[in-house]
Amino acid sequence: MPYRLIGSPLVSEFTTPCAVVAETSLSRPEIVTGRGDVARYVQVRAPVSAPTRVRIASLGIDAPVSAVGIDIARGVLGVPPSIHRTGWWKDGAAPGARSGSILIAGHVDSATGGVGSFFRLKEARAGARVTVTNAAGRTFSYRVVTVRDYAKQDLPTSSYSLRGRPRLVLVTCGGPFIASEGHYRDNVVLVAVPV
Repeated sequence: MPYRLIGSPLVSEFTTPCAVVAETSLSRPEIVTGRGDVARYVQVRAPVSAPTRVRIASLGIDAPVSAVGIDIARGVLGVPPSIHRTGWWKDGAAPGARSGSILIAGHVDSATGGVGSFFRLKEARAGARVTVTNAAGRTFSYRVVTVRDYAKQDLPTSSYSLRGRPRLVLVTCGGPFIASEGHYRDNVVLVAVPV
């Protein structure tokens, strides 16, 4: 019996024979957090382990965090509309988890509102300290290991993974602003490990 994937604006429709063994595919929602980007805010109920604040003192970043889900219709992470608030992907890892990505996305800027919560994220350097406080009032510390730009469609799937060593992944928009398309080309991705 053939397998059929129904198409969407983001995925082409196709039909293929059933595999001999089971397979799992991961779709990677984009993160759109710059001027001109549109995502529906997908607020979700947050557990006590949910992060409520993220700080990088060396950059002056100190932003509240809300739990968010995926905007399925647009295929993007549904970040808060306020450019001063960040969004934690609720289906990912939480601070203190023993494995996986703690994914927090924040706006770089807005055409009308100015600089966003993660405007200076691209300036972070390896070794910088990041702290995350959760709803229970516990603070977790992380050390930055990498800061890289990726084309939005090339955002590493590990950003959404519950596997592997525990890590904090902070994401915003970056790279050149493409005026004809009304958004940034890239994502700035900071990865930090527990200390």
